[in-house]
Amino acid sequence: MARTTREESRQVRDAIITATVREIARCGFQGLRIPEVAKAIGKTQGAVYGRFPDKEALAMEALKYIRDKKFLPLIESAASVKDPVKRVARLSEGVAKLARDYPDAQLMLARLVAELAEDKGPLGEEVRAMFDVFMNIVEAILSGSAPGVVRSTVEPSSAAMAFVGAKLGVALITALYAERTSYAKIEEHLRPILLQGLFNVSEAR
Repeated sequence: MARTTREESRQVRDAIITATVREIARCGFQGLRIPEVAKAIGKTQGAVYGRFPDKEALAMEALKYIRDKKFLPLIESAASVKDPVKRVARLSEGVAKLARDYPDAQLMLARLVAELAEDKGPLGEEVRAMFDVFMNIVEAILSGSAPGVVRSTVEPSSAAMAFVGAKLGVALITALYAERTSYAKIEEHLRPILLQGLFNVSEAR
């Protein structure tokens, strides 16, 4: 019986986190309301407050869920690819796949970045930490590539920021103009441009 109770509690927690991701994607962190999260899963506010003391804790847990369950696995997948061009391509494809398969995550991250870019609290720091991981990996790939692979005009740290910034920009613009385009459509055009701008070889190398 106790196992069933624990399983039900886990399911409620998972539902709360999923609803939180959706709410932040819809209205941002400032618009996040615990009563709306509770309503979305058909539970009382007490079910949420019993697990999370406030909306900051709730948003932090949602962000960590995206990081651990969605973002880090695509980073690990790319790490197994030795060729630098293909590894950057794998990263790019992974981010695009995440946006296609879990658009609420894309919108949540875009909204959090827009709202918390200068926030010095734990939530703002966690948002920046995710993008730091992404930029550091791209920079390491560019810095560690064999001579002649990376274009001579590319400075790794700035190029990494430009690459990650382009991905974030696509997330923001497709969130603003969702009725006109999609992440997948823009990514189809953006990825080869980015790769050709960074490397002296084609993606098919």
